[in-house]
Amino acid sequence: MVIYIIKKGMLYPALIRPEEKEYLSSYWQDSIEGPKRKYNYATKLDIAQFQDQWAEWNAFQDILRKVVSHTYEYAQK
Repeated sequence: MVIYIIKKGMLYPALIRPEEKEYLSSYWQDSIEGPKRKYNYATKLDIAQFQDQWAEWNAFQDILRKVVSHTYEYAQK
């Protein structure tokens, strides 16, 4: 089992990058307790962009696996 520890102050910067690239949308809302809060969400368009990029990433991984596998097999001969 893999456990990820997210320290205070790590999550917000991690969400800024996808928002800057418009993979996430966000809005600010007043809070009953404390300061305003920022909420991030993925829109249908954001999800479609992510799925396209995920497909490209999987294709890249497949090519890379074939190259590594072929190189390993060649080195074994």
